[in-house]
Amino acid sequence: MRKLLSMAVLMSALLVQLVTAQLASADTVSTAALTKSINSYALNFDGYASYAEIPFSPSINPVNELTVEGWFNIKNINKWRNPLFGSAYGQLYLGPLYESDWGGSQLSFGLSAGGTRVVINSPLNPISANTWYHIAATYNGSEIRLYLNGVLQASAPLSGPIDYIGYPIMIGNYPHPYPHNFEGTIDEIRIWDRALPKGEIQAHLARQLLPLGGLTGYWRFNEGDGTVAKDLSGNNNDCTLINKPAWTVDTPF
Repeated sequence: MRKLLSMAVLMSALLVQLVTAQLASADTVSTAALTKSINSYALNFDGYASYAEIPFSPSINPVNELTVEGWFNIKNINKWRNPLFGSAYGQLYLGPLYESDWGGSQLSFGLSAGGTRVVINSPLNPISANTWYHIAATYNGSEIRLYLNGVLQASAPLSGPIDYIGYPIMIGNYPHPYPHNFEGTIDEIRIWDRALPKGEIQAHLARQLLPLGGLTGYWRFNEGDGTVAKDLSGNNNDCTLINKPAWTVDTPF
């Protein structure tokens, strides 16, 4: 009996190692195959006034490398800008864009570094309304990359220290040159001070995390009420909810 139990434990450990290795090396990943954690709430933004604001802090404004990521479910896909992340004067933008002249919508990541601003866009029409997606954008000091559900969409060279002016980071708002507000639901927002590789993005995109190395800001939006969302990274960068974004139990996992 003891030998059988020992063999079962060994086989379980080998299976976990095999699944982890497959996730780290795969080009694509099914979110249904990943370990899921309890996710109680998300935040719904009205598209014209509501957003969340994270005060400026060096801990969530890394200079040399960066990853920003989160889940979104867009309601109005034909809106010009639907920002998950935004900062004043255009240093940072991440989210969908729509332009009729393009023939549809794209995902866009814009970042300023070394005095230069570079914008990369996904192929046309990668998403649909009323569907949950994971988006991630990275900067490793020489290149920016944009991912959808863990799959690379676009990349471009960029180098130098990331340009910051000391303004807050907005969730669901891009205030340049005037406010653009996200219309839909956002959840599981994370900021890292390193560029996550593809395998790591894929491995943890559909589960909640404990504080990890390089995770400098983490907002699960599981409070369910109130006007503050806690930063669970340990850096105490709590964000304030502006103009009453609504708590919802519609979550991505």
